[in-house]
Amino acid sequence: KKVAFNPIKYIFIDEISLVEKKLFAAADLRARQIKENDHFWGNINIIICGDFSQIKPVKGYSLFSKQLKTDNTMHKHGKLLYEKFKDCIIFDEIKRQEQIKPDRSIHSEEEFLMHQEQLE
Repeated sequence: KKVAFNPIKYIFIDEISLVEKKLFAAADLRARQIKENDHFWGNINIIICGDFSQIKPVKGYSLFSKQLKTDNTMHKHGKLLYEKFKDCIIFDEIKRQEQIKPDRSIHSEEEFLMHQEQLE
């Protein structure tokens, strides 16, 4: 469906720690094919996010891994693609749990009231 994909300018990939080199390379090659553009990712802006200290790919090697199947060009291509990313923003403060109000259905009445007092 080239028509549906052509207007896309950005691709966001979350949970990047689960993506292995071969899959990353295959996605790049498919984007190039669809966009009919031989630049990395078919000249689409790619934003990756995730925590590499979390879960690793089920099969294969993570993008930052130094391990490489030397006989596999897709693994080499995936590693090369990952190394093209130069800008990195590191979030070192957890924010999503601040100001979250407890849900009465999953917290005891005591926990709920204690949390309410903390918010006030």
